[in-house]
Amino acid sequence: MNVLGPFFAGNFSSPVVHNKHNAHEYLQAVYWAGETFEEPRWRNLIGALIVIVIIVIAYIMIVTCCFLIKGYLKLSTL
Repeated sequence: MNVLGPFFAGNFSSPVVHNKHNAHEYLQAVYWAGETFEEPRWRNLIGALIVIVIIVIAYIMIVTCCFLIKGYLKLSTL
């Protein structure tokens, strides 16, 4: 299992060097021309924010319900 750790983390060395002259020799060659990161990806950021808000609301509801149940149990045992 420790053998695959660097592979999944993305920090392994590879003897294959891709460039525009030999890319046709390999299955996959990915190039970055600089257009991808010129501005933030607002849809992804807004989507992540929505997910975070939903998770926080869910945990607040869970904690609130725990306290309410605890209070009702105390009242019913009296």
